[in-house]
Amino acid sequence: MVTPFWLPKGTTLSMEYRYDNSASNARNPERPAKRARWGQRSSDEMGDLWIQVLTRDEPDLVTLTREFRTKVATEDAVGYEMEIERLPSDAALHDDAALLYLELGQPDRAVEHFQRTLALRGDVAQAHYNLGTAFAVARKYDEAIYEFQRAIRLQPEYASAHNNLGNVYFAQKKYDEAIREFAEAVRLQPDSASAQRNLAAAGITNVTLLEGDSARAPLAESAFDVIVLTGSTPIVPQAFLDRLKPGGRLFAVVGDAPVMKAMVIRQPAPGAFRHVELFETMLKPLVNAPQPPRFRF
Repeated sequence: MVTPFWLPKGTTLSMEYRYDNSASNARNPERPAKRARWGQRSSDEMGDLWIQVLTRDEPDLVTLTREFRTKVATEDAVGYEMEIERLPSDAALHDDAALLYLELGQPDRAVEHFQRTLALRGDVAQAHYNLGTAFAVARKYDEAIYEFQRAIRLQPEYASAHNNLGNVYFAQKKYDEAIREFAEAVRLQPDSASAQRNLAAAGITNVTLLEGDSARAPLAESAFDVIVLTGSTPIVPQAFLDRLKPGGRLFAVVGDAPVMKAMVIRQPAPGAFRHVELFETMLKPLVNAPQPPRFRF
């Protein structure tokens, strides 16, 4: 049983490590000998002094944990920069360094490394997302918007990218755009607590997410003022028309490839529908959209 002892404030504990990577060291595995540098591999220089610490109270523990993490992250950032000097084309090292700089409150340094990752990996959604996050932390909102939008174009169902894009729009006081992105993030990832919180912060608290195949059966008993179909359909499903309130509007892209038309369907009176064609376009088909009778040869 070890008995703990108290150290006065300002005490410094130190340990000295000596490395002998010379050819005269029989235990040196490197033949011929080569310079050993900091790194995460067993062949790299690694030396840690671990001390078990017991604080007097909870506030001291919080302070110690915070300050110690900052110290470790700072040292790790230096180490990763040394590794990057040796392996400049290692995208994973650039990502790790960037994340450390974000933790240390140095987003501009993070941007530099994420830009290098993007150049190494090419036009990848995750790389654009990471760079957009660093730009957002650095308050370079226009650059952040570009990167998040690029990530979404590459991966439309990237819920985190929609959520972070909404955060940037919200910071720019573009509330309509922010709400649209937050709502899309919730649709894509219903269990996203951050997206739900962001919607609430934007003043949108009356959102109910219903999941199911509404092309075949209604998801709710109530009717809707506005219905938007985000996939094309050869014909307008009757299930949607049945859920449209009098005076309501339904937007749909109708037709088969290569001929599709965007249209708005209004119901000025119960059971009376008016179709207005807007423009020609192309859109991926709605899953399980009803099909009209097809002529077969």
